[in-house]
Amino acid sequence: MMINDNLDCSDMELRKKLRKWLGENGISFFRKVKEKYGRVDACWVEGDFDDGSDGMTELRKAIEETQHPPIPHPVHFREGMQVRNFLRAIYGKTWNDHDYDNRWADLVDDAIATGEEL
Repeated sequence: MMINDNLDCSDMELRKKLRKWLGENGISFFRKVKEKYGRVDACWVEGDFDDGSDGMTELRKAIEETQHPPIPHPVHFREGMQVRNFLRAIYGKTWNDHDYDNRWADLVDDAIATGEEL
């Protein structure tokens, strides 16, 4: 995957830096997300309320039991923001905000797919 010809570190160097920064726990987290949801930037409802219905049954039940609705877990805004901030430390203004938003998931995908050591 070629990211940008005029960057100061190669794709392989970036993958190594990202893998080292993610560590075993981060790599494991994103692999589990990818395995369960098919993508690293998934969004799900905390507590996994999905029983195959239209969702309203689980929503009403959760509200009755806990007095608040289930909480969505948008990886893009949580863990993805941490990755984007890490990338900003490397690339600064070489990339714009759209570059960070549009590229972080592919970079993580690439980093977790390899069997390289940390």
